[in-house]
Amino acid sequence: MNWKHRHIIGICLLLCGLSGFIACTDESPEFPREEEGAPISLTFQADVAGASTRAGEEPVEDDRVETLRIVIVSKATEGGTGSNPADAEWKVEHNKPITSVGPQRPLEYTFQVAANSLKRVYLIANESGLKGINGQSLDFSDRQFIPAEGTGRAPVDDYVFDVSKQAYNPSALPMTALYEINVPPLKEIENGGFAWPNPLYLVRAATKFSFEFTNRSTRKAVTVTGIDIDRVITDRMYLMPHVNKITSEGEHKGKYWVFDDTKTETDDPKSYIADWVEWMGQEATASETGNDHQWLTDYEVPDNATPRTATVPFTSAEIPAATDAELSPSVKVPDAIYLPESKTVKDENDPSLKDLQLQEYSITVHTKEQATDGTEEKEKTYSPQTLPHLASLFRNTHVMVGIVFTDHDIACEVDVIPYSEVILDPEFGL
Repeated sequence: MNWKHRHIIGICLLLCGLSGFIACTDESPEFPREEEGAPISLTFQADVAGASTRAGEEPVEDDRVETLRIVIVSKATEGGTGSNPADAEWKVEHNKPITSVGPQRPLEYTFQVAANSLKRVYLIANESGLKGINGQSLDFSDRQFIPAEGTGRAPVDDYVFDVSKQAYNPSALPMTALYEINVPPLKEIENGGFAWPNPLYLVRAATKFSFEFTNRSTRKAVTVTGIDIDRVITDRMYLMPHVNKITSEGEHKGKYWVFDDTKTETDDPKSYIADWVEWMGQEATASETGNDHQWLTDYEVPDNATPRTATVPFTSAEIPAATDAELSPSVKVPDAIYLPESKTVKDENDPSLKDLQLQEYSITVHTKEQATDGTEEKEKTYSPQTLPHLASLFRNTHVMVGIVFTDHDIACEVDVIPYSEVILDPEFGL
C-alpha cells in the first residue's frame, strides 16, 4: 500500500456557511406566508460535499439524499419594508420537506421570498428516523428555527440526535447545512430574480472508518475476526456542527483557530483563520503535497457523550501468507463503520495538551492465525494500536486505516481524508 498522510478533517464542514441554498423537485415554488412588498425569485443549487458526480451512475450509499427539508428564515434589513430593522423579527418564509429528491446533481430550486432581507437557510437531509436523546422524533416545526434574542441561536442549532435509536447506516446518513445570505433591495435585482452562483454543500453528520489489511509474514495466514475502535462516541451527536469562534476582544476576534504542528516550542502553536470551511478546502489541497499540518480541534460534542468502544460490523477477512517473492494481496474490509464525531483529548492531565484539544484514538484487532508449517490455528488479540496522524475526529471525516501484519505484531498506517476537496466561502458560522 502507498498510504498518503493527509489529515484534512474532511468535513467540508458543512454548516455554517456561505450564502445560499438548495434543492430540487418537480413541485412548483411556494410563496411566502407574509408578503412584505413585491416578492422576488431566489434560486439555489445544492450538492453533497464530496459526492461522486460521474454521469449515468447512481450515487453511492453515503452520498444519497432521500429526503430534504429546506427552511428559509428571514429578517428585514436596513431600508426594508415594515418595521425598523433593529426591531425586526425573524420570520419563517418557507419550511418545505421534499420527499422526491432525484439522483441528479446539483439540485436546484426556486423560492419566492422578500427582498432586502437577511436569510438563514437550513438544509436537512435524510431526517426520517432521527430521534432525540429522549427517544422522541425531532421537531422541525417553524418555531424551532427562530433565533433567540441575545444568543442568535435557534432551538434546532442545539439539537442532539441519538444514533442508538436509528439504523446508522450509509443510506440513512443525516446531512445538514446552514447558510446566511443577504438578499438585496428590489431595485438592485434584475427581472425579479436573484440566483446564488455557487452550490451549497450538504455535509454528512457522521465520521467514517474503513480498513485494509496486508500480510508481510511468510510464516502465517491471517483471518481478521474483529476490529474494535476505542475511545469513540457511539450514541449521540449534534445535528448541526458546533465550531467555536473567538469572541474575546483583540486582533483575532471573529476568527477560528487551528493547531499547527509545524510551530516550534517558542511559537504560538495556534494559527488563526478567517473561516474554517475555506480552511478545510485549503488543507485538502495542501494534503496532495504532504504540506497539511493543521488540525481543527475547537468544536463541541454533546454533554454526556461518553467515549466507548465501537465494533466494526463485518464477519471476517482472510489474508494469505506472503511469499518470498511478494506480499500477499491487500484485502479491503467491505463494511465501513459510521460513527458520530468524537473529541477524546489525548492527555487530559496535561494542561497544554488540553488547551490545544489534540485528540487520540486506537484500535484493537482480533484474529485467527494459521502457521504455514501446519501447526494448530490460534486465536489472537493484538494490543490496542494508537492511530497515527489522527488528531481530530470531526464530522464528514473519512479515516482509512491500513493494518500490516508482520511475523509477531501489527503496524497501522492512517490516511485521513475529506469526503470533499471543494473550497467554500462561508459567511456565517455557529
